Amino acid sequence: MKNVYKIAFLYKFFERTLHRAIYRTIYKNIYIYRLVIFITRCTNYLPPHEEDIYGLNYLKLKEKSDFIDVGASDGLFFKGIRYIGFKNKFIAFEPLKTNIKYLSTIKKKYKNFKFYTIALGARNGALMLYIPYYKKYSLSNWASYSKSEGKRTLQLRNFNINFDKLNFKKRKIKQRKLDFFKLKPTLIKMDVEGYENKVLLGAIKTIKKYKPVIYVENNFKQGKYNTINFFKRKLSKFGYKPYIFNLEQKSFFKYNKNIIRLLKDKQDVRGKRYFSYNIYFITKKHFIIQ
Repeated sequence: MKNVYKIAFLYKFFERTLHRAIYRTIYKNIYIYRLVIFITRCTNYLPPHEEDIYGLNYLKLKEKSDFIDVGASDGLFFKGIRYIGFKNKFIAFEPLKTNIKYLSTIKKKYKNFKFYTIALGARNGALMLYIPYYKKYSLSNWASYSKSEGKRTLQLRNFNINFDKLNFKKRKIKQRKLDFFKLKPTLIKMDVEGYENKVLLGAIKTIKKYKPVIYVENNFKQGKYNTINFFKRKLSKFGYKPYIFNLEQKSFFKYNKNIIRLLKDKQDVRGKRYFSYNIYFITKKHFIIQ
């Protein structure tokens, strides 16, 4: 485990040292970013792509319970989880058929990995998915349930592209509630481009019964539809509170107004890398040290 953290800190040092010259180039240039994604898809053993994933090592997670990945994309989260030492049964949900070949490759190599090519939501039925294209290039990583949400997500990324040339293709996909699968999770990760609230509504029975750690992307919406506000209202009755993990201090911070101000300054978060965009919803029983 110590070696894992040594590598993590070396990786962080390299990233921060060259951040201004490389990071902004990669994450603003859509073509270079596509190349980076291609490289990561060809590698099965990667450090977590977001540093707050290391927070899982500081929580109580049941070894024989499921890890659930909602919005698995090409399996990057699974690779990071394997890297930091977890070997739980891993169940991924990913609606885009373009990612099947990547998930199938992982499934062939790891017996504990399983995936479903469907979307999760608040009801069983069907969902219309909008896949963004820039010129002839697919940006399927940011497919969303609406054109406006897909465009907003790409704008938050600060890509240097002409948004007038952005177009979307529609795909009708199957949707199920997470409760439908009768799983026994110890962790649920959600990253579904603004659809997290709907996923939560379809998972309430499962969450109430098994009290898993919930690791969710903050969609930065305002008002009652903000992911954090919505999750707080729905989960507080089960004892959940929102936290953010800081790798440098190896500790969790309660989500409060000061952190909200920090997170709203996207450039600051991306530059200093103190906090990520992801929020942990945790109960008292999840902490190793109470």
